[in-house]
Formats: sequence, C-alpha cells, structure tokens
Amino acid sequence: MLLSLLLTLASNPNRSLSFLVPDSFVPWVHLPLAQQWRHGAQVRQALAVIPADASVAANTPLIPLLSHRQVLVRLPAWRHWQDSAAELTAVDWVAVDLQLPAWRAAAFDSDRRQVQRLQQRLEELRAEGYRTVREEGGVVVLRRS
Repeated sequence: MLLSLLLTLASNPNRSLSFLVPDSFVPWVHLPLAQQWRHGAQVRQALAVIPADASVAANTPLIPLLSHRQVLVRLPAWRHWQDSAAELTAVDWVAVDLQLPAWRAAAFDSDRRQVQRLQQRLEELRAEGYRTVREEGGVVVLRRS
C-alpha cells in the first residue's frame, strides 16, 4: 500500500496534487497552494456577476463551480444548448479561465493549444455580440447582448 501511495503521489493524477508535486521539472511548473487559493477566490468573484438562473458555457476548470445551474455547457466545444422543444439556443453567459492553462503552457503543448483555442473562441463570441462584463485573475466573463 505504501508503494501504491508513493506512485500515486509521484504521478500526480489529473494534476490534482500540483500543490505538492510539480507538474513539470524542466521547465519548473509548480502551483503552490496559496497561489491556487488566491486564484480560486478571484474566480469566485468573477463568477458572482452571473445570475443564478442564467445559461452558461464554461471551460473545464469552472464547471464544478457552476454545476448547480440548470443549463451549463462546456466551452470551447459548445456554446448552444437544446431546450425541451428541441430548439438550439445560445447561452446567455460565457466564463473562461485562461490563467490555469496559461500557468502550465510553458511545459505542456496541450495547455498552450488550449489557451489558443479559448482565446480564439472568445474573439468569435465577441464578434457574435457577447460583451465582456468582468475580467479578473485570468477569468473572462462575457454576456450575450
């Protein structure tokens, strides 16, 4: 059991133990617990502007914080949802955490590509009429006009 515990800690599954184990050594990518707590507080402040009954599209790190909503879709793949009448409807709000993948972009190509995709999606949404309501701590919140 001890060996299993050590291997689990060393492998850092889903990067959930980043405050203990660095995600990468060269380049050094380590997110201290205090930094993660500060970012979490900034995220919650940014998301506070979204009404409780609004439909939302968000990227993966924000999904747990918004999961109590009736309509929540994952960005960048989706920004529309299908109602009970089978009609496609654009979400009212969009929330994107660019900071979390940006921290890891120096070491991981997948995170670098994710940041680029999210920035591109934000530009597309702004061109479609979404406007920035709040931008704090790397979190961008847009509202459909």
